[in-house]
Amino acid sequence: MQSINNVLFQLEYRFAKRLPSSTKYHLAFLPEKSIKWFINPKGGPTFLTPEMTKYNSFVLPEQHRVCEWNPERSDWYSFAFVRHPVQRFLRCWQSKIFLSGYFVFNLSSEEAKAMQDLDAFFELTEGKNLFRRDPHFSLKTAKFPPNELSFAGRLKSFSSDLKRLNSRIGLHINASLPAPNKTEKPSITSKKTSRIEDLHTTDMNTYGY
Repeated sequence: MQSINNVLFQLEYRFAKRLPSSTKYHLAFLPEKSIKWFINPKGGPTFLTPEMTKYNSFVLPEQHRVCEWNPERSDWYSFAFVRHPVQRFLRCWQSKIFLSGYFVFNLSSEEAKAMQDLDAFFELTEGKNLFRRDPHFSLKTAKFPPNELSFAGRLKSFSSDLKRLNSRIGLHINASLPAPNKTEKPSITSKKTSRIEDLHTTDMNTYGY
């Protein structure tokens, strides 16, 4: 049976996802500690969610991005984890195109095979404007309000940042969790690296990469 908290947050999500707003986020909540988690794809949610569900009040209402409209949560502690934009872009290329996840981009297997060439993948991401529309590519600064975050951890220092997060807000997340999706970065030219960085200029500057 769902808790009353869960039901209420799901009802709120149904309301909030319909509100007109240019800033919408994928959020989870831990009411017992007044915590908001801004969930970032390729930023550890698969690893962190089981840890957060150890708390009875934890709520992950839906997958929809919604505006955070409730003023009663304005002073809640908020956190997110970020990945280096180049690593994130290449990880998405590897996991979606090479590991049969291409369907999320409405591609056929033949189209996906062509996208195994990174230049062709660039054309897909730029041509379809996925940086605005698709959560796998859109800028991290569009997934949470950087200036309002209480804590922004990095995937590169996942374990040590989890320890810092625990100490700040009294959580007991397993800090020995492995860094999510720690795969070898494919060898690419400096020109292609720069091209990815240029696409993510806002993220690169905001998070000091």
